[in-house]
Amino acid sequence: MADEKEGPSSDGAVFWADALRRFDAVRRWRGHAMDSLGIGRQESEFRIVLDDPDVRLRLYEQPAAGGPALLIVPAPIKRGYIWDLLPNVSVVRRYLEAGFRVYMTEWVEPAREGSPLGLANYADRLILRCVDAITALGEGDRVFVAGHSLGGTLATVFSSLHADRVRGLVLVEAPLHFGPDSGAFAPVVAGAPHAAALRELFVNIPGSFLNMEDERAAVDVMLSYSFNEVTRRGGWGGMDHGIWADQIELFARLGQFPRKVPRVDDVMTMDILDATQDIRPRIG
Repeated sequence: MADEKEGPSSDGAVFWADALRRFDAVRRWRGHAMDSLGIGRQESEFRIVLDDPDVRLRLYEQPAAGGPALLIVPAPIKRGYIWDLLPNVSVVRRYLEAGFRVYMTEWVEPAREGSPLGLANYADRLILRCVDAITALGEGDRVFVAGHSLGGTLATVFSSLHADRVRGLVLVEAPLHFGPDSGAFAPVVAGAPHAAALRELFVNIPGSFLNMEDERAAVDVMLSYSFNEVTRRGGWGGMDHGIWADQIELFARLGQFPRKVPRVDDVMTMDILDATQDIRPRIG
C-alpha cells in the first residue's frame, strides 16, 4: 500500500513542477509582448562594470562627480528594474538627481541544472565582490547600500558582516524578524516542505511557486479585512469611516492630491450600507 501511495504523490509533484515552469514561461512571454508593443519598462542608461559568472554590477550613466556611491541590492527573486521602471517612477533617477553615483547588483539567473549558491553567497561573497569593484573604481572603501524585500534582508546581513564597508543602509519593506510571530508568512513557511526537498523537485524554484505561497499567506490577512468587528456589528460589507479618513490623510502626505484634499464624504457614502444593514449577515 505504501508503494502505491508514493507513486501518485511523486507523479503529482512532477506534474505541478512542470506546470509552474510553464506558468513562468507564459509570464515571460507576456513581458516580452509588452516590450514589443512599446509599453514595457523604460530603464535608465547603464554600463556593466563587473561581469562575473554569478553577478554583474551596473553603473548608471551621468553619475555626479564626487557624489557618494550607492549600491542597490534587488531581491534575487525579482528583476532589478523595479527600481527603475519608468522615468517618472524611478528610484534610480531620483538618486542620480540627488547627486549619488548609483550602482546595482544584477543577479545572474542560475543554470538549469541547479546552482550551488546559498545565503553565504547572496548575502556576503557576491555583494562584497560588487563593493570591492566599486572601490576599485575610485569610490572609496565605504558605500551606501539599499535593498527592498529579500534584497533588503541580504543587504542587512551584509552590512552586519561588513560594517566597515557600509556608510549607510536603506531598507524598504525588508523582512528582518523571523519566528512564530513574524506575520502572515510564518505559518506558510512552517507548513512548507523543507527547502532541500523543494530544490530536489524544482532544481531552480519557479517564480509562480513563490507567487502561490504569497497568495496563501495573504488569505488570512484579507479575511481579517473582510470579516472583523465592523462586519460583526454592522453586517457583511460594512466599511469603517475612520479607515477612509486615514487613507486620505496618507495620500495627502504623499502629495497625491494636486489640488484640494477631499473629505471622506466627498468620495464615499454609507447610505446604501445603512439602508441594507438589517439584511446583511453579521460575520466577524
